Formats: sequence, structure tokens, C-alpha cells
Amino acid sequence: MLIGTVLSLAIPGQIFALFDAEESLLKAGILALRLISLGFLVSTIGVIYSGVFESLGEGKHSLLISLLRQFIITIPCAVALSAVWGPAGVWASFPIGEVCASVAALILLKRYQGGEHTHLSRRKHEKTEGREKFYLYFKMQRRYFFIPGGPTI
Repeated sequence: MLIGTVLSLAIPGQIFALFDAEESLLKAGILALRLISLGFLVSTIGVIYSGVFESLGEGKHSLLISLLRQFIITIPCAVALSAVWGPAGVWASFPIGEVCASVAALILLKRYQGGEHTHLSRRKHEKTEGREKFYLYFKMQRRYFFIPGGPTI
């Protein structure tokens, strides 16, 4: 993402020249790419935390982060900013949406952790129970379906 951001900010004209664009389209595309690329690095926070919440079984938090990034913030912001800045306002709404969604993701993670900045240990007991159930299931499977060279538990 860092390389893409740097290239998009440094040489957007050369990137669009690869597509044989007309001059007016090239001018609009350069501005759009520069504005959108401002949110590339920040977007990784929202994407990663969305995946984290999904893997923790908190699908509602994951969905909320994705909706914030794509719709809830970006679309109203695009409408409002386009009235002020024109097309540049639409493109600026993307990094603004990414920043807002990333802040929301950090708040949700902090709330999930009970306000602590530690490892995700809130469900430590549940994880241990789940791990024990998995091992028990694996033992049962191994008993009925012999796995040659499988690990002994």
C-alpha cells in the first residue's frame, strides 16, 4: 500500500498515460488518483480490523466497519463536498470515509477489549474451552479415521 500511495502521489500522469486517456480525462484522473490515494494507507486499518472482528465472531462490528467505509460516511460526505468542491469533493470523500471508519474500528476494538490496550484476552476462557473441544473432536476423528503420522494429542 505504501508503494501504491507513493506512486499515485508522485507519478499519477504516467500511470494514466498507460491507458491512452484524452487530455481532459487525464487531468481529472490525476486529481482523483491523488485525492483517493490519501486514504490507501489508512484503509488498511479498517480492512484488517474488519477481518479481526470477523474472526472473533463479531460479524456485526465487521459489517459496521465495512458499511462505514463504503456507504454511511462516504456517500453523504461525497454529496456534501461535491456541492462545495465539485468533483474533487467526491474524490476527497473516500479518504475521509477511510479515516472515520478506521477511528470507529479502533474504538470498537478498545470497547471489545474492555478499554485495555492489551492482547485480545477478553474471551480467554472461551478460547480455552473451544480449543479443548477442538482437541477432543480431533481425538475422536483420529480414533475412527486413523491418520498415519498424525500428531499425538
